[in-house]
Amino acid sequence: MKRFQFKLEKLLELKSYGEREAEIALGHAVGELNRIENEIKNTAAKRLEAASLRFQTGKTASEIRYADLYILRLDRAADKLLEDAAKAELSVFEARDVYLEASKEKKILEKLKEKREKDYKKFILSEEDKAIDEISNQITMRKAE
Repeated sequence: MKRFQFKLEKLLELKSYGEREAEIALGHAVGELNRIENEIKNTAAKRLEAASLRFQTGKTASEIRYADLYILRLDRAADKLLEDAAKAELSVFEARDVYLEASKEKKILEKLKEKREKDYKKFILSEEDKAIDEISNQITMRKAE
């Protein structure tokens, strides 16, 4: 019996590679978004701590002023991080779309391969049945002679 050979196997391998690359890119985008979200949380925690320390008793006017400046710097950093987070979310959505498209293309080829393999097996079985029937008919004709 001749082995099944899918003529588009190289294309399927290429689509699988593209899907893996898209999955890796999606992972990087999600990782970057998580990193930014962690930085936002850390900045918020630092701001809360600085605000609570600002009004402790015994602080001089210059220490309060430095605390105010530090809080302003943290606020600006938080605003920048929020912008970066919005960009990272957009990047995640784009990477997810690319991954889903690559996955869809690969699945289409896999389904086609499965269908062709099933048709091939059906064809081989029918050829084997024909060969067995022919042998059986020849044996029957020899006995009849």
